[in-house]
Amino acid sequence: MAESKDSPGTLLWSFPTEFRVSSSPAAGRDQEAIYIGSDDCNVYALTHSGHKIWSTHTGDAIAATPRIGPDGTIYVGSRDHHFYALQSVGGEIKWTHAARAAIYSSAAIDAAGVIYVGADDGLLYALEPDGTVRWSYNTGDRVTSSPVIDDDGHIYVGSWSNRFYCLDRNGESRWTFETGDAVHATAAIGPDGTIYVGSDDGRLYALDREGTLLWSFATDGCVWSKPAIAPDGTLYIGSFDHFLYAIHPDGTKKWAARTRGKVSCSPVTDAEGTVYFGSADGGVYALQPEGKLAWSFKTEGLVLSTPLLLDDGTLIVGSWDHNVYALQT
Repeated sequence: MAESKDSPGTLLWSFPTEFRVSSSPAAGRDQEAIYIGSDDCNVYALTHSGHKIWSTHTGDAIAATPRIGPDGTIYVGSRDHHFYALQSVGGEIKWTHAARAAIYSSAAIDAAGVIYVGADDGLLYALEPDGTVRWSYNTGDRVTSSPVIDDDGHIYVGSWSNRFYCLDRNGESRWTFETGDAVHATAAIGPDGTIYVGSDDGRLYALDREGTLLWSFATDGCVWSKPAIAPDGTLYIGSFDHFLYAIHPDGTKKWAARTRGKVSCSPVTDAEGTVYFGSADGGVYALQPEGKLAWSFKTEGLVLSTPLLLDDGTLIVGSWDHNVYALQT
């Protein structure tokens, strides 16, 4: 007899923290553990069924997404001005790096294990796996954007200086691209190397590898959302204007779906093309590739957390109602 499966959008479990959950979840190797931060100052490791494995306390709220290194080390920044490396078993602190301001940026890790993370002190840091600073680059203003790395080892990151930067692996600037406002968003890199990044000026920009503008797409609100790129090249972004947009690869609008709140998190897609995202209206939404609502789930707080889609179809997401949710897709 076939095993029954819950209907899409069904709550599988929830895990309560002590305060808002702005952080986005990350899965460990083999997806045996889920890691997420909370504004209650803790990093949590949860089982696939929502039970706590361990928690590690920091000195302030954690909005960043945990990243997992090649050896399983958990890396995450805190508003207490520190960047933490944690043991995957037990959550003990291996080392910390002290910045001069809060860390909202989520780390990126290259093939050599070098860790890149931004801070509100305006610096992008490159850290060795033991926490030693390899170099830092001054952007001139807050770095809440999370760095991304391309196949050539180039690092891309935005700043509140209104600029988007491309650096080489030695921390030297290759080029900068200026937008009309702060770049809070994290970039996405397409299969052809095109770089997509949003700005608080309300636009999504498409740039080539040399930083030349290919096109831009205008919304009516800040774009903090990292674009999701579907197999057919469709781009999905959220905007503070309450819409999730589907954009053709040439930068023209495919469709837009309205929510009742700002969409600041990044959408994710599955193999069938379904798009999952949260909104400040408290909803978690699943849209079909043509933009039709497949299902929605209501939380009691803002959903700023980017959902994590596990291999078995479970969707993990945090909410400002203090909970981490697991939903069936």
